[in-house]
Amino acid sequence: MSDEAPARSRSTRFSIVAILIELAGGVVVGLLLARLGGYMGALVGRGGEAEFADLVGAVVGTFLGYIVGVAAGLSLAGRLVGQRGSFWLALAGSILGGVLVALLAEPLRLNRSTQVLAFAVFFVALALALVGFNLRMGRGRSKIEDRV
Repeated sequence: MSDEAPARSRSTRFSIVAILIELAGGVVVGLLLARLGGYMGALVGRGGEAEFADLVGAVVGTFLGYIVGVAAGLSLAGRLVGQRGSFWLALAGSILGGVLVALLAEPLRLNRSTQVLAFAVFFVALALALVGFNLRMGRGRSKIEDRV
């Protein structure tokens, strides 16, 4: 019994480290793609006839860039540390997080401050992408533990 306890604590530490690495990858790539998406959106909006088309394009590009970037960075970082998560579930979680914040912005008064709204998108999309990525890993881990 005492031999099993250190092995479990090591695997728990590794999974915590893996999750932190996944989060860091999601944040870094998400912010980079958000910046790139903002520039691209502003460029696309400049050609429009509307008065604030470049601003709207920049906001939409930033939002979409972050949503896709979080899933991509989290998945890439997870793969680099040997996790078997799903990019598509991470992307679905990230999209769901962005949609939830957009739908709840008015009832929760998140849209009263752009900083609060941005932080809500930042954290909710990241958290749900992390859950989505690790859904498959949780199922695979239980099968391995059953065999041992």
